[in-house]
Amino acid sequence: MEDKMNNGYQLPSIDLLDDYTKYVLDSELEINPSTNKESVIQILDKYKIKYTQIEEFIGKTMSVYEVTLEEGYRISKIRLIIDDIFLSLGILGLRLVFPPNSSNMFHIEIPHVSVLPLSFKEAVELIN
Repeated sequence: MEDKMNNGYQLPSIDLLDDYTKYVLDSELEINPSTNKESVIQILDKYKIKYTQIEEFIGKTMSVYEVTLEEGYRISKIRLIIDDIFLSLGILGLRLVFPPNSSNMFHIEIPHVSVLPLSFKEAVELIN
């Protein structure tokens, strides 16, 4: 029945959607100045957390740092000093996320001072 109703129908072009980026510049994104990859590395070194890799993902609302620990280094050691890490970075809304399926990786999520909106056009383009 759906085939008969949608027969010959094509979705409209994505070009019909407004491009919000012409109204908002990326320079308006205010990232917390005390947080960047170097400051995360300093905190990890300060607490002698042994890592092999740190990947940085900067989004419109937060920056995420994916920390891969050295083999044999336990997540439980990080959970013991989590409060000290929060105090060292001194950022409101900071989160440490420990994925349940990973024993040697965790994420540090740091919210930005200001947030850029995600337009509907950008969301559709991400899906396609």
